[in-house]
Amino acid sequence: MAKYRDSVLTKGSYRASPSSAALPAVQFPRGVTVIEGANELEFHWPDEESGGLHLEDVTQIASDRRPLTGVMLRREDQSGVSGTGVVADFAQFPSGRVVIEWRNDENENLQFTDTGIDIRPRMEVAVAIHGHGGRTEFIYDNGKVADH
Repeated sequence: MAKYRDSVLTKGSYRASPSSAALPAVQFPRGVTVIEGANELEFHWPDEESGGLHLEDVTQIASDRRPLTGVMLRREDQSGVSGTGVVADFAQFPSGRVVIEWRNDENENLQFTDTGIDIRPRMEVAVAIHGHGGRTEFIYDNGKVADH
């Protein structure tokens, strides 16, 4: 299987202060940082004046709490909207939640009026909705393909 570029620039753990516990976090290519807390996902947009995070705020760690990351590879565009090839990046957090960032800036057919972010409770749901019967694969950075 072909190796795709790592889907996120940084993945690991975020620490709000020296006394806080490490939380799983990823930063997507367009700069959106997502941190998984106990009961919620926290989003930091790159254009936020006070709440945005920078790459140096997200620290690389080796841990079983690290999110799994990868890309969505669309082999056939059934709807004629998203195109083919790598159409999105995803992160699967330790809770199972999946956050998808569409690569609309790289595909002229993807035009969103919202953030281009999609959240699903677990991988099976993401694959059922976006997999289009096997026409799109969720490929983890380690080369493993999510089950359809």
